[in-house]
Amino acid sequence: MYQRPNGYESGLEQLFKQGSQSSLDLFNTLALTAFRHQYDHNPVYQNWCNLRKVNPSLVQSIDAIPFLPISVYKTQTVACFKVCENEVFLSSQTTGEHPSRHYIYELEWYHRQVKRCFEFALGDLNQFNWIALLPHYMERTGSSLISMCRELMRQCGQNGDDFFMKADPDFKHRFEQLQKSSKITLVLGVRFAFMEWINAFDFGSEVILIETGGMKNRGKDLSRQAFINLLQDKTRASAIYSEYGMTELFSQCYAKNREPFKCPPSMRVLVRSESNPNLRYSTSKSGAMDIIDLANIDTCSFIATEDVAELYPDGTFEILCRLDHSGTR
Repeated sequence: MYQRPNGYESGLEQLFKQGSQSSLDLFNTLALTAFRHQYDHNPVYQNWCNLRKVNPSLVQSIDAIPFLPISVYKTQTVACFKVCENEVFLSSQTTGEHPSRHYIYELEWYHRQVKRCFEFALGDLNQFNWIALLPHYMERTGSSLISMCRELMRQCGQNGDDFFMKADPDFKHRFEQLQKSSKITLVLGVRFAFMEWINAFDFGSEVILIETGGMKNRGKDLSRQAFINLLQDKTRASAIYSEYGMTELFSQCYAKNREPFKCPPSMRVLVRSESNPNLRYSTSKSGAMDIIDLANIDTCSFIATEDVAELYPDGTFEILCRLDHSGTR
């Protein structure tokens, strides 16, 4: 029967308890534990390491760990456990394209991680009420974002169904109900939803907005900074956050207003050369983004993404574009 490494989740929890002062030694220890576990139990990742001629017994630092191309999630089963009737998160897709498939060993593991990441960025979850504007995601199945929002709503004492397709009378009524509470109202939505509704609806000043990126071919995308500027000009929100996450990751990053994204203690961003993937940097540099997500212990914690990022000396980052330069995320 599949088992995670002994003490792994307690180590993950310890990282979050330490917060911004979390130990790099502990992170590195858990990363090496994840590498060895995934090499032993994930055939797809083991094959990738073997193709790279990596001897796992010689891997003593993060620098020596191979990162799996994110595209592999579209074509192969990336899992440390035998996939049977497991739930799966699916990415959005264009016509003729296969979606990424992230198989879930334990949904509660993901939900615990979602809560840890959120509270690391915004504080106690119980101080908020949630409402979500996610029309594109509500039109398909297997969305990790829908699962994340529904769980956070539930933990705030809501029924987990405060999702809306558009700013109609039902949305307005529910929003006004939540505003009467002593809690802070938090509105999470995709960019194109905010673009459609900021001119038609006044969110008021006692609200926090969280944008999750993405225009989904429904209009010209803007850089994150430009979009934050637009929201600040058009709304009276007390704060605007951006959330960075993806189907292939169990951790999420948040950025407040115009600040860069800050990784949760379970995650670290590196950048690699676009022309030479073997060149990887952990200090101030721009390049294709590699992510270590310790919460991905059941699948693969080392992901070579197709995003280009600017990495700052303190480990924060900003997304610049896609590798094909097709626009910002």
